[in-house]
Amino acid sequence: MIFASIILFLVLILSAYLNSGVHLMPVGVVQKEGNQPLDNSDLTAIRFLTANTTRVVKNYENPPIQLGTSLYNISTKINQSSVTLYYHFPLIGRDKSLLTLTIDSKQVSSIVDKFGVESNIIKKGQEGIEFQFPSDPTEFINVIEDFRKGSLLVDENGNMELNYPELVNDSYEFSKPIALHILNELTRINKDGYFERVQATLNFVQFIPYGQPDFDCQNFYYIGLALPPESLVLNYSDCDSKSVLFASILSHLIDHKNIVLVVCDVSEGTGELEHHMMIGVKGLGITEGQKVDYNNEFFQLLETTNPCSIGSWHWNTFHLRNIIELNNPTN
Repeated sequence: MIFASIILFLVLILSAYLNSGVHLMPVGVVQKEGNQPLDNSDLTAIRFLTANTTRVVKNYENPPIQLGTSLYNISTKINQSSVTLYYHFPLIGRDKSLLTLTIDSKQVSSIVDKFGVESNIIKKGQEGIEFQFPSDPTEFINVIEDFRKGSLLVDENGNMELNYPELVNDSYEFSKPIALHILNELTRINKDGYFERVQATLNFVQFIPYGQPDFDCQNFYYIGLALPPESLVLNYSDCDSKSVLFASILSHLIDHKNIVLVVCDVSEGTGELEHHMMIGVKGLGITEGQKVDYNNEFFQLLETTNPCSIGSWHWNTFHLRNIIELNNPTN
């Protein structure tokens, strides 16, 4: 009798679960319509979202370097023409939030198609990148223009660098519903404020697992950067990739002039200096942590890579290399 009661109870629980609507999938599981599970789910979702690219091809199958873990993970569900993304993340303090984001495949394909340089003019070696530019002036100008279209810049010495402000602006519209969700959630719990908007956005980005992307393929080179849609769908990202994602979200919530990208070298303990990127935000009104002086104003340094609160600082050595302003996202 007791055994039969237990079976009946389990049947009722299962029935209620199956009829309760949309559920968060376990980490790494993607479902199509009809609830048919797929293998290699993160790859399936990003391939689905980038199916409309016409210019670039990326090697998403290449595993990230130094992939970490997080207590808060992202799951996805493939629909007919979009992907629904679920992310349960710490909002602020002890409050948590669930983001349900519908991602359009055409929008993501458009963002991804802008970034990347054809590898036929690049030679990769142990000492870095060597450019093999065309000798014909017209072809050379075309290559430089193609770089600029792809959010890449070449300086007067022939060194290639990322146009980070352009990368932030490319994902400005993509990040808008994320910023709106954060704003609505802070308003719901009556904790909306300048500091809280920055901290909630920082939490959103920090708890994405760390991983250095390597999307290079035979024909294109991507300088180890994941664009905001890629960081979310693939559920990993590194320092400059997270900084771009953070800036694209936060520029909806505070004035973009209050945000800068900080290129630096850092080390923990007696370790070697490592190339790094952080975010600087002014107007936070706190004395803790590390700041940089830019145009006679102090910007609080925020670590986007791993979870730590505003004002926390765990680097023993910090050397500033460059400070990059954001462009007006409405232009």
